[in-house]
Amino acid sequence: MAPRMPALASLLLLVLAAGPGPGLAAVEDAATLATTALSWIRLEPSKMLAAVEHLQGSLCRNHTKQLLDAYLAADQAEQAGNAWASRMVDAMAKSGQDLLRGSQYQLGSFDECLRMAAAPVPPQYCLAEVRLSVETPSSSSSSSSGTDNATSARPARPQAAPTSGRLLTSDDVKADAFQPLWPLRNKVGGRFWTPASASQWVRWGACLPAACSPQDARTLLAAAIHLDRANAGVVLDVSIPERSCQDNAVKPFQGPELVVIGVFIGFLSLLVIATVYDVFLSPESDLDTKGKRARGIAAVAAVEVDTPC
Repeated sequence: MAPRMPALASLLLLVLAAGPGPGLAAVEDAATLATTALSWIRLEPSKMLAAVEHLQGSLCRNHTKQLLDAYLAADQAEQAGNAWASRMVDAMAKSGQDLLRGSQYQLGSFDECLRMAAAPVPPQYCLAEVRLSVETPSSSSSSSSGTDNATSARPARPQAAPTSGRLLTSDDVKADAFQPLWPLRNKVGGRFWTPASASQWVRWGACLPAACSPQDARTLLAAAIHLDRANAGVVLDVSIPERSCQDNAVKPFQGPELVVIGVFIGFLSLLVIATVYDVFLSPESDLDTKGKRARGIAAVAAVEVDTPC
């Protein structure tokens, strides 16, 4: 057994020296680039001007142009009279914070957007989904093979950050303890643990004219959201899911809402009817029982008082 130990040790050293394969290294490089590129995302409202002509709704085009003209007014007097436009633009998220630690919600200001009195352009708040992806050699070659596609879709395990020369932080401890669950970060409730993946996404809040449909809002944000550093391997995609925009307009109740309200009213009605019947109408109601019991106690007490000792 002893002579085999040097051979096993040499084999182990060779495996460790070989390191990860080229495919895994490419995936890790893409994941690192995707995570780093999160901090490059910016929103520039003036870039929406280039997309105004591509909007489908005429009222959306007019209101968007009115908003941008008022916001970009060069004259100081015009700027003073167009404070509403500055507030709408101020309610948008311009750049991300805490993105490199995995914070995936850049909300802007919901209240500032919707609590705007007497604005010529009625506002709406939209929460867009900005997806950032990095093309890797494995993902490009996976289109020709189903097995390769399944392999490339599996997220790579994140590597521990070098800690030499500094103290371990709480994030380092979490990352080391939860590495087996790292790809399932969203399912275990972690907020600041980003999986090592070549695709990342961020929820991005924006204040836009209420006349714009979700498709028009997507067109405006796709033109305004960009990377402040040019990189050929990074691709941005902006989408707005259904019912992700809200305005101040009073809307009638929808079918599911009416059903829930009806169910609650039915339960409340049954509760009131049962209570009234039990207290006032039932032959064996609690009030009658309590009254008879009280009268019986009073009669017994009166007899005891009248009876001589």
